[in-house]
Amino acid sequence: MNRSFRMLALVACFAATVATTTTVSAEQATQSPGLIAGDPVGAFQVTKLGGAEDDGVDAGQTLCYRCKYGLSPMVMVFTRSTDESAAKLLSKFDETIGAYQDQKLKGLVTLIGGSPAELKTQAAAIAGSLNTKHVPVVIAKDSKNGPASYKLNKDTEVTVVLINQSQVVARHDFDVDNIDPTALKHEIDAMLQ
Repeated sequence: MNRSFRMLALVACFAATVATTTTVSAEQATQSPGLIAGDPVGAFQVTKLGGAEDDGVDAGQTLCYRCKYGLSPMVMVFTRSTDESAAKLLSKFDETIGAYQDQKLKGLVTLIGGSPAELKTQAAAIAGSLNTKHVPVVIAKDSKNGPASYKLNKDTEVTVVLINQSQVVARHDFDVDNIDPTALKHEIDAMLQ
């Protein structure tokens, strides 16, 4: 397995329990364009490649998970790379999302940053090696940089967005070396209270 799988694993772990690396405030918005706390979260199309087998969505189906999840709290992970540790960390992310089922927490891992064909291959490999029950692995229709309305930084390896009531609670941009899983877990706890 390659660096890409390891990256996704670290991202999933981050989202499962995550982070304080870079929270984007209103003051930082001019320096770091993108979603900030309080922003509405727009719809975007993805193709499911695997995971979350009981969510009523078949692999290969195109939909808007953001729309499907509605007002439920959610953690969206956007990653430009994957690597061999992904299976373990994505499983951990799945466990965390599962632990919050009473609070209706939803999760989503979206691969971006490459051609659709390349990302489909990577996503299918990741999804095929895992047995995630709660977290779908998808690719964005806007595969190069994710949904345009999210204004994801093209130089950021991983973006994690915490959402509740269709609004951004927090957004974190980071590289794989700056993940703090415990901090994100605390943020998820706070968001759900």
